[in-house]
Amino acid sequence: MPQASLIDIGKFVEFARNQGFVGDKVLKQIGIAINTAVASGTTPALLLRGPAGSGKTWVSELLARYLDAKYVFIQATPGMSEDELLYKYVPSERSTSGVEIVEGPLPEALKISQKSRVVLVIDEFDKTRPSADALLLDYLQNARISLRINNKKKLVVGRKENLVVILTSNDFREFSEPLLRR
Repeated sequence: MPQASLIDIGKFVEFARNQGFVGDKVLKQIGIAINTAVASGTTPALLLRGPAGSGKTWVSELLARYLDAKYVFIQATPGMSEDELLYKYVPSERSTSGVEIVEGPLPEALKISQKSRVVLVIDEFDKTRPSADALLLDYLQNARISLRINNKKKLVVGRKENLVVILTSNDFREFSEPLLRR
């Protein structure tokens, strides 16, 4: 029985070349990594490391276009907490504080994955707090996350086969071993 795959590596390399990307070896490695994750039943995830301006984010955009996937992007900032990955704070006339808490980029990507392909990018993930690594463990393993909004606990579950997670890093900090294994 043939292995499941998401990326036709030859077509991906050709697509990237047509978009002006140079680096067949990198593209082949990305395709292999994604297909290996799909075959293993885990959420396809990539950690792209390198200096600022080396094209890590552009590769994530390229992959989303190749997959005809929706693109959910969050730019990490120094000291970013897990809450900022889970929730957004938006103006609201319905609340007494004038602010309402809604689902952030991680649950948003899971919800999109229930119906279509999505590429979630956490750009410069190395700027987040080290405790953010633990938040991603179950997310990457099982495509799910627990939230608490308006004192209601909620479990958001996505479809692994429709979700690709890309973390970029400028090597600002080291990542936990459990995160690196996923």
